[in-house]
Amino acid sequence: SYSIFGKMQYNLKRKIDYLYSNENASFLKSILLGDTSVLDEDIKDNFRDSSISHILAISGLHVTYVVLGMNFLLEKIIKNKNIRNYILIFLLLIFVILTGFSASCIRACIMNSMCLISFNIKRKNNFYITLGLSFFIIIIINPFSIFNIGMWLSFAGTLGIVLFSNFFNRILEIKLKVKLSKNKIINVKKDNKNKIILEMLKEQTNSLEKLCFKCNVLLIVKYIKEKIFRILLSIFSVSVSTQILIFPIIIYSFNTFSLNFFIPNILISIFIGPILILGYVTVFI
Repeated sequence: SYSIFGKMQYNLKRKIDYLYSNENASFLKSILLGDTSVLDEDIKDNFRDSSISHILAISGLHVTYVVLGMNFLLEKIIKNKNIRNYILIFLLLIFVILTGFSASCIRACIMNSMCLISFNIKRKNNFYITLGLSFFIIIIINPFSIFNIGMWLSFAGTLGIVLFSNFFNRILEIKLKVKLSKNKIINVKKDNKNKIILEMLKEQTNSLEKLCFKCNVLLIVKYIKEKIFRILLSIFSVSVSTQILIFPIIIYSFNTFSLNFFIPNILISIFIGPILILGYVTVFI
């Protein structure tokens, strides 16, 4: 059975080589299949110096997109969510095999599987128990993983996000004095839009229909701006939270650390999603 998955992995790599140029193919094989052996050392050093080398390891971000994509396809075929979840767990097992049993991938797949199982058995998932269980399973599978830097970066980064990201979000909102609106875009004729209509009526003599349209446009623009700002704020908070626990490991292991880590992390967080989605779609289809 392992030889079957080995052939699948080999065919996927051949497909990437066929579809993309050498440099792009090497990068995609790294982020899609976890094969960093084909990646140029200069590129690895650039990622390491920018504190975004975690992108090259198959981790929670990659597994999340895989789960969302497979769940989207399964929804079209299977209506029962419990059955879909068990199929997703089986597919995650195959994904771990195809990506070479990296510690970070095993950790992410175990934690996602535990979330799916907890939903099926109607129990609340406990993050710390799930994290500890994944650590225990990884050590059982390969005791030498205890010396794997990638595993420690994966666990430390995940723990940092859970412990500090909400805290930094609240601090930044207070410091920046951001009042993020939670109002939905609805018809301005309702009571909660009366103030907007009255203020605009004082300055304009247009018809009520044009006035309502303008109010809705302003609300849409405001909603989009707040949504984008909220996403950027969340990305920044996650980046800072991740680095808090992993920077001692990076300094100890690589003798380097980038103080402007949040800039490349924000940029890579914006672009890595579409890259992963398009990469997996083109390779598997």
